Amino acid sequence: MPRRSTTIVGVSKAGFFALAVLFLAVSAVHGDVDLELRVSDEAATIGDMVSLALCVVSDSVEDQPFRAVDLIFSWDTDFLRLLGVDNTGAVSMLFSGLPAIDSYNLNEEVPPQDGDGFYNAMVLGSPAIATPEGTLLTTFQFQALACTLGSEVALEECGGSPVGRSRVFHPVTPNLSILGDLRSATVTIVPEPGVLVVLAFGGLVLLRRR
Repeated sequence: MPRRSTTIVGVSKAGFFALAVLFLAVSAVHGDVDLELRVSDEAATIGDMVSLALCVVSDSVEDQPFRAVDLIFSWDTDFLRLLGVDNTGAVSMLFSGLPAIDSYNLNEEVPPQDGDGFYNAMVLGSPAIATPEGTLLTTFQFQALACTLGSEVALEECGGSPVGRSRVFHPVTPNLSILGDLRSATVTIVPEPGVLVVLAFGGLVLLRRR
């Protein structure tokens, strides 16, 4: 009987070790998936819509699957107003948007207007794929409010109350984040062309008077 008990314990330890090795092997197969914002225009005019593509990017030369994305982001409300998200041309997901109720109390309304927000995307069935070139997840749409040489729309590691984290979820292991880098974007906003003409004309008049 004692020998039999020892054998059972030994098998249990070996099984645990095998499971641990398997878990590490599965995790190693999947590298990190980066989240990146890409601005469509070099400069926007006051009043224009500014589009920023959110892409999931494989950090290796191979495609990488993922199951879901939680993203906390922020912007300067003096220069930009969030209008919402547009999923045209994006990878097919079960849900991709700004949830009305989020666990971190970031979306006080939809779309949020206070300078920070929470975006969520999820898929059922086969995982979605992040390519090395970047897979379009959604497009954030803002309205340009005032001139600036550079106003950042930032992808945040964490935020909210209670504090939440940005994550890209492993396609197999529940709650395992494979998030790599977060790459934010900067928006430049210039006056309307007519305003520039008026300013230039005023400058010429001032120079002539001098």
